[in-house]
Amino acid sequence: MAFNFQAWGGECYEKIAAVMWHSHTTTMRVLDLNERIEASREIESLLSGFNGRYIPAGPSGLITRGRNDVLPVGCNFYSLDPHRVSTRTAWEVGKRLAGKNSGKIPG
Repeated sequence: MAFNFQAWGGECYEKIAAVMWHSHTTTMRVLDLNERIEASREIESLLSGFNGRYIPAGPSGLITRGRNDVLPVGCNFYSLDPHRVSTRTAWEVGKRLAGKNSGKIPG
């Protein structure tokens, strides 16, 4: 006997569809992360570094803090991401705000 979700009304059907879509996208994301972890060359890069060979630069960060762009690992992580660094304008605004505050913590 087939189960008819539409008999319960459109709202139930929409909720089930949303859960299924979320499950699908989560599964695809996990599979992508797994593939990039498998492609990591961490040990090979470590041994190359011990032998004085070049190791390409890559982004740094923790995957547990949402930085899944750091995968695959096995890169020199001294690199600087210019999109995550304050602009010169932001730096100047920060200096002016600090000067107005005379070094005191507001509170």
